[in-house]
Amino acid sequence: MPPQPFRPFHRPHFHYEIGAGCLKSRPQHSALITLSLEIWNNVELQMSLILAAMLKADTAVAVDMFLAIKSSQTQREVLNTVAKGILTDADSEILEALLAVYRSLERQRNKLAHGIYGFSNELPDAILWADIHDFASFLVRVYAAEYAGSPLEDPHAPLRESMYVYSLRDLAKLVADMEELHNAVMLFHSYQQPRPNSLQYRDRLLELPLVRKAMKPVDDWEI
Repeated sequence: MPPQPFRPFHRPHFHYEIGAGCLKSRPQHSALITLSLEIWNNVELQMSLILAAMLKADTAVAVDMFLAIKSSQTQREVLNTVAKGILTDADSEILEALLAVYRSLERQRNKLAHGIYGFSNELPDAILWADIHDFASFLVRVYAAEYAGSPLEDPHAPLRESMYVYSLRDLAKLVADMEELHNAVMLFHSYQQPRPNSLQYRDRLLELPLVRKAMKPVDDWEI
């Protein structure tokens, strides 16, 4: 689940810490963040295997080609382009739905991978998160004011406006969604392979809640 803005949780007496090492103060949150990143690596692996299966190509070469593409948008475009030339319309629609889920969850994965974390004893079930660019801007403003001999009255005010809060429930739901996506792309990969009774994998895939939800118009899909 997406994090919640920090501002509504903040009170004048709140003390919080943010920066390097803060994840150690929230081991349960840290474990879920680590798990989400590990699952995502396996989602990307299955996406590369889907490309290889569709192309009926040497798996190692196709996987290397896919993973060499650094832009996830380009990766999705490659998969879509190949699908349109090879798959049936029905199977292309399934893949488009999977890619829509992938795109939405990837945004959340990227936040976890590139954020700055903090914690507050006032929010024992939560971990604080700030975008790395917002945090850098905060530090630059504070340093500049100090060097100029005019420290800011409330230097954290802009940072508080841009910070977010992840609860354990938020992170657990995100991990569950990623696990379901991994199961879905693994089933689609199996469906594209020359396996006996391959339709069983498609049928199992279409029973997954995330996939059923995503089979509505792709432009409307958002987790």
